[in-house]
Amino acid sequence: MKKTLLTLVALVAFLAGSIAQNVGVRIGGTMADFQKDFEYTAISNPTDVQGNLGLNVALFGEMPLAGGLVFQPELQYVEKGARIWDRGHVKSYMINKWRYLSVPLLLKYRATTPKGNFFVYGGPEAGYAISGTTVYSHWLDPNSDAPTRFSDEVKYTFDTDQADDGVKDNRFDAGFAVGGGVEFMIGKGYFSVDVRYGFDLTDNQVFDGDPVGSNQPAQNRVFGLSVGYSIPLLSGSNE
Repeated sequence: MKKTLLTLVALVAFLAGSIAQNVGVRIGGTMADFQKDFEYTAISNPTDVQGNLGLNVALFGEMPLAGGLVFQPELQYVEKGARIWDRGHVKSYMINKWRYLSVPLLLKYRATTPKGNFFVYGGPEAGYAISGTTVYSHWLDPNSDAPTRFSDEVKYTFDTDQADDGVKDNRFDAGFAVGGGVEFMIGKGYFSVDVRYGFDLTDNQVFDGDPVGSNQPAQNRVFGLSVGYSIPLLSGSNE
């Protein structure tokens, strides 16, 4: 998986450096979650899964194809995961945050107007979790007159082999991204506002059978909002 991702990264770098008409950077925030039917069964009490805020930074290139079609490869850092609430305890939750380096390969359609451009896009993406953290937070004595809050953040330890509990972490993810936005020419380049939704088709964890007391496989869902700026590599390419 690492070799595959490194190959994709090298491909994106080559395309952006040798073929791209425009290159740019974008930065923004994400609201990450798991698929709607996800249930965390490691906790005996009912749970709620809510979104978790994260960061998204990307470098991208643009290669014109035909008409308004553009091929846009990206190299991005994106934070995924979810906040899992234990409804059996007041304000008790666990936050899983995995940090991915991923490569979206997007097909964009741009509609040009005198006041600015509109665009929509979609395409596959593949990523690899480079690190992760888990935050545990709960009340130690919620029924007392002066309850004590406990919160601890630990570095996530990825299980690369099938552990005794039958669980193996899957650091590689693959899925699709769709989105759109607007862009306006400022100076020699374009300032853009981008809205994106990404959904993974792979599970964060792989199970050996159905071990009792384990959580179900989770697939990332990420909503993102970012701003960006791109500049032409060739003179007159924005005309």
